[in-house]
Amino acid sequence: SNIYDVPRDVLKAIPGLEVIEFKENREKALCCGGGFGLFIAYPELSSSLSKIIIRNALDLGAEVIASDCPTCQISLENSVRKTLSPICIANTVEIIAESI
Repeated sequence: SNIYDVPRDVLKAIPGLEVIEFKENREKALCCGGGFGLFIAYPELSSSLSKIIIRNALDLGAEVIASDCPTCQISLENSVRKTLSPICIANTVEIIAESI
């Protein structure tokens, strides 16, 4: 939806929270592998894409991947379970709620 700054600005306003950007972000962000039925038609490709995102986040030292897309959340959570990754997938609203 081309809405990039508002969720980032809200997260940056939370005391003690550091926002770390992926190298590929905004309109150049990587696909989570779950959109447009990709996970149904090509489950291996879908899994590979979401695992790349998780690996990139871990390499950056992130503890949480914030996404407001329900499809991304499902796709990434599935990969977290499969890889036993310590990273958490959260919606911006969940992060805000936990901060108050």
